[in-house]
Amino acid sequence: MAANAPVSILTPCDQSAVGWHTLIRGRVSNPKAIVHVIIHPLEVNEHWVQPKIDVKSDGTWEVLAYFGRDGSVDHGKPFELAAVVNPKTLLEEADQLPDWPDAEARSDIVRVRRD
Repeated sequence: MAANAPVSILTPCDQSAVGWHTLIRGRVSNPKAIVHVIIHPLEVNEHWVQPKIDVKSDGTWEVLAYFGRDGSVDHGKPFELAAVVNPKTLLEEADQLPDWPDAEARSDIVRVRRD
């Protein structure tokens, strides 16, 4: 994590391949923060809120995120993901958003491809 970065995604790395259901790991500077991972399939406008994250006392977190649909229909397709801290509005798993949500902070965007 860059010095003073409020939140970062540790894995997967930018430009890596991911499966349909992939573990995302990260770190947040404030372990009491609310963190959400958002997935954006580049072929559509929607940004999808992923399952609830429990941040550990050391600020690390992980979540099993969904990249597209099960099976081969989304094979090879590009996705973006980011983690947001303390969003301005309540977010729930599977919410579809028109853009990255307003939040106190956002990680760098990670670009991946579905394997």
